[in-house]
Amino acid sequence: MKLASTQKLTRLTAIASLSAMWIGCAWDPSRTAVEDVLSARDFTIRGNSDLRDGKWQEAEQHFAQAVEANPEGARARRLYAETLWMRGLHQNAIEQMQEAAQRAPQDPTLLIRAGEMHLNQENLKLATNYANQALKLNAKLPAAWALKGNILANQGQLDSALSSYFRALTYHEDSPKIKLAIARIHRSQLQPERALAILDSMDNQYSDETLFLRGLVLKDLRQYDEAARVFSIVTQNRPGRPEPYFEMANIHFQQGNTVNARLAAEGALRVAPNHDPSRELISRLDQGALR
Repeated sequence: MKLASTQKLTRLTAIASLSAMWIGCAWDPSRTAVEDVLSARDFTIRGNSDLRDGKWQEAEQHFAQAVEANPEGARARRLYAETLWMRGLHQNAIEQMQEAAQRAPQDPTLLIRAGEMHLNQENLKLATNYANQALKLNAKLPAAWALKGNILANQGQLDSALSSYFRALTYHEDSPKIKLAIARIHRSQLQPERALAILDSMDNQYSDETLFLRGLVLKDLRQYDEAARVFSIVTQNRPGRPEPYFEMANIHFQQGNTVNARLAAEGALRVAPNHDPSRELISRLDQGALR
């Protein structure tokens, strides 16, 4: 990993940016705490404006200034952390989010977000600690139970993960993300009927990711025509993804429809020329044509 060099570069960039922005603005001991808070608020407003305009580097600089003006402000620090995260500076983002959580110890959303970041970096112990801290503050937070479920699923404790996810649904019954996670576990446990029941309960709250899983579950249930129809929809919504093309090709191949199987596999290779499963399928089709 190039994390160390990235961190070093990030620190140098931040130092250079902050130095440039603060030239001629030496610390004034006469400034009051209220003035610092107002200054931080102004920088935060500028940072939010930058985010709306897609100016990530400028947003990072303004949020850094907000944190510098009022180090105790948790909101600006959280926005700073999220901006760093979006720019791929994950370790720096985690440090800032942890600082924000320390400065607002009664805000469980900061603990949850810090836990999510640690989970993303596969630091399961710290992620669990933050999830547990959030639940101590509010045992009815669906996001905290969902985080705990994600951690347990990552550890392979699928039954415990399901318990956490269903606990989350108790407090947020319409969460598509939680239902998607439950459906994935049911499918991995070779329970496609249960997975489909969960997906059917989503009231058409279907992302492309959810649709793709639905196609896989229908395929598991040997409802091939409906599965192929769903994969076709996904290819229209997200034409740059090879997997739905391949799944559609595989269904056609199993049904003996070699023409459509080849067309779908070639569609996968158009968007991802190195997609090995599609290349292997076309090779099998070529071998069959030569017999």
